Amino acid sequence: TKEVGMGTGLGLSVVYGIVREHKGWINVYSELDEGTVFKIYFPACAGKPEEKIEKNISLTGLQGNGEHILLVEDEDKLRKMITTVLGENGYIISAAGNAKEAMDIFTREQGRFHLIFSDIILPGDNGLELVDNLLRGNPDVKVLMCSGYLNHKTQRKTMREKGIPFLQKPYSLHDLLKTIREILNPHS
Repeated sequence: TKEVGMGTGLGLSVVYGIVREHKGWINVYSELDEGTVFKIYFPACAGKPEEKIEKNISLTGLQGNGEHILLVEDEDKLRKMITTVLGENGYIISAAGNAKEAMDIFTREQGRFHLIFSDIILPGDNGLELVDNLLRGNPDVKVLMCSGYLNHKTQRKTMREKGIPFLQKPYSLHDLLKTIREILNPHS
């Protein structure tokens, strides 16, 4: 696991969010010098599984047009993947791994961004507070927040009150591109 303030470690909050979304639960058993066991439980289902229908999802119309996005994501692999995917789909990405990096990039670019796409839970910081600070430099920037787990009901309430869109991790490429397109072009 990672040290305090150095990220989310094993991504347990993401796993927890997925399990809870499927009405399951997790039991954790841990003993000193013995290790840890995670048992994940899901509700039983008596029915047959539905046939899986393969469908191709078109990304036509979801690509960007050179819009500049500030991505704030502390997980290195995820940050690199999102940067690549959005870059290949017509966006210009400036990526930060923490709030300080994001503030430095925002200042260097003089706040010239179309969208801030930030995780809520960052090492040692709160993504919502970061966004508030960034918006002081350019209140016209659109915002999209994401997280694998919202640990406080107040965060949902705050986002709702401020009209900040939210994307639950894990999300698909289609959902990410569609959400960004809807935020940047709400009337198209």
